[in-house]
Amino acid sequence: MTAPFNERTAMRAFILRVPQALPDVLVFERPIVNATATNERGATWRVRTGVPGMSDLYVVASGGRHVEIETKALRGVLATAQQAWRLRCTELAIPHLVLRVGKGETLEACVNRWVESLRKVLVTQEIELPDDEPQRVSTVGPY
Repeated sequence: MTAPFNERTAMRAFILRVPQALPDVLVFERPIVNATATNERGATWRVRTGVPGMSDLYVVASGGRHVEIETKALRGVLATAQQAWRLRCTELAIPHLVLRVGKGETLEACVNRWVESLRKVLVTQEIELPDDEPQRVSTVGPY
């Protein structure tokens, strides 16, 4: 499948590919719920789960390594709450990847690139910031 394909399609393909490419890695999608429910008597209430801005995915790898992953379409930008989540992850020395669909790439190429980005951060703990400046993220907390 060649672009345009949506971020959701790429994310689902990535989730399916990671266990094959990185067998010591578990990847989870965060279910975000914001819905209104009505019972049979007509009573209505709102159901919400999640924290504003939290990443689409999180990864747990052997040894307890943790990575946060936000997926974005080609022109997608981080919302203010997502920027705050990324900053908080950085403050806590938790790697945070923003994985984007690339212009004109196939779904397979996109997913392979995303898997390699995850592999790199798991091995080196170094991530690429949007302005292409590498940032070293410590794997040891202040405790």
